[in-house]
Amino acid sequence: MCIRDRYQRRVRGINRANMKLTATAMLLATLAIAVTAQGGAPHLPAWVTSGTVSYVHQVITSPGDHCLEITIPGGTDSPFWKDEGWKYSAPVRPEWGPGQCDHTKWKTLDSKTTDYDGYTAVKNAPYAGVFLIKYGLEGETAPDAGGFSATANMFSTLVKSYVHPTEPHCEMVTCRDVTGSWWKANGWRYNTWTSGPCPGKFNFVNEKDAPAPNVEHQTMGVKTADSMVDTFADVPIHCNSQGAKTRTIAVVNKLSDSIKLRTCHKSVDPVTGWACNHGGPDSEFIDCATHIQSGISAVLEIDVAAVTALPVLFAPSGAVDKVSNCYMTDLSKPVTMDQAWWDALQKSC
Repeated sequence: MCIRDRYQRRVRGINRANMKLTATAMLLATLAIAVTAQGGAPHLPAWVTSGTVSYVHQVITSPGDHCLEITIPGGTDSPFWKDEGWKYSAPVRPEWGPGQCDHTKWKTLDSKTTDYDGYTAVKNAPYAGVFLIKYGLEGETAPDAGGFSATANMFSTLVKSYVHPTEPHCEMVTCRDVTGSWWKANGWRYNTWTSGPCPGKFNFVNEKDAPAPNVEHQTMGVKTADSMVDTFADVPIHCNSQGAKTRTIAVVNKLSDSIKLRTCHKSVDPVTGWACNHGGPDSEFIDCATHIQSGISAVLEIDVAAVTALPVLFAPSGAVDKVSNCYMTDLSKPVTMDQAWWDALQKSC
């Protein structure tokens, strides 16, 4: 082969390589335009992994309308997807689709299941744990799926607190109707207060009063471990509907900085595992007016008709830490809320 022929073959090879690079560049540019038009990485086309995170979702209509969204750190490279990904697409489960729920439609954050299907940060290493968020139709705009906002419209009760700078006390106001006349007239007084309950170290109720219906004011103090009595003390917390017949249940919090119970008149559906907040008559949660603070023994006043309760754990910052996967189904006996109780509850459904 002459030198001229070898030269021409080399030029043709370079041209083919350049054509491949040009096609790749055009594809990447198209993707960049799509991402920009849709407002950034969380809204990439469904088949594109967002950074190192991917999503799958499913819309369900019975009981109630909801969208389930699984966030998968590590995307298709994650241990979760390599082991379980076949379950979240056709032909096995065609009801699951790629991408996130439509957050312009699904706005209420109903619940969050951390370490979904057992995929903790350890099991899903080197990526973070997998989690599932269940969205509803009404409420505030949903937070980014990569995080969990404690200010989401998860509870109707407003709680604000103020830690006294020179005294070991914390004041806390709980309003169950922010549309009422009392809050409209007095809410401005609490503009500088912190959203959420008093920090966990304020573990004793010194004073409590009710300035108006659906409004409760408490002054919390600090009681040291040496002086605390490990019994069910008379610290009442209202978890009842207005005008309903009530009964009491004794609890003690040895688990979390604070715990809130959402009581429910409905039994758990054996098929879905759901109780309240999924449509139908008498299906609204009845939230306890205040949290059960760390180390506190309390007596909860609940409706006679309440048959289940959903516990929610809070961090010292006042943010939601964990939402139980399962409902409490026996509200007739005293409960010591410790780690063993929590672990058993998560395995009960």
